[in-house]
Amino acid sequence: MPIDLCTWMSLLMAKLSHDLASPLGAIGLGIEILEDNPTDSPTYHTLKESYLLAELRLKYYRLIFSEKPLFSEVHDLVNRLAQLKNVTLEWREDGIKSQSLVALVAPLAYLSIEAMLKGGTLTISLSEKKITLQAEGPRIQWGPNLLDILGSPLVSRDLCDTRTILAFYLRYQSQSVNKKIDCQALDRHKFSIVIS
Repeated sequence: MPIDLCTWMSLLMAKLSHDLASPLGAIGLGIEILEDNPTDSPTYHTLKESYLLAELRLKYYRLIFSEKPLFSEVHDLVNRLAQLKNVTLEWREDGIKSQSLVALVAPLAYLSIEAMLKGGTLTISLSEKKITLQAEGPRIQWGPNLLDILGSPLVSRDLCDTRTILAFYLRYQSQSVNKKIDCQALDRHKFSIVIS
């Protein structure tokens, strides 16, 4: 029986996460040992910040590509990423969350936070049938073709590369649950994205 793309990606990411967890954990242990002798060294602070971001991204990618993420996990990791990127998050939920939509929140929030280069405010509204993201910040910059890949009806697969693969995957996930993505980059300080 053939394996669908989402299942295949979930298994692959679980394998990669497992293989990287041990060396990353060793780096984290080394940083904890260094904390026993506090230092104001810029090198130490850069190392610690890089480790925290690497650890978070590894967990985030595993969550993004998992088939049925729990909303509590999504909520926690999105909050942690936003904090590292100086983005203030506002969550609005109606208490009823579709499992298929929950799976779309993590990659959508990740792409949005990465576009907010100087931080800002991101509002995530989640209901049974729709996800809405609204952002404001001093400098918002989407990668080339990302909004077209997310929202345009027809997109060439030639645009798929390491910088755009997550947008293509989010598009595929949305289409697989019969959802449409509508993107509006209002200016360099605001954008909104709706999946419904």
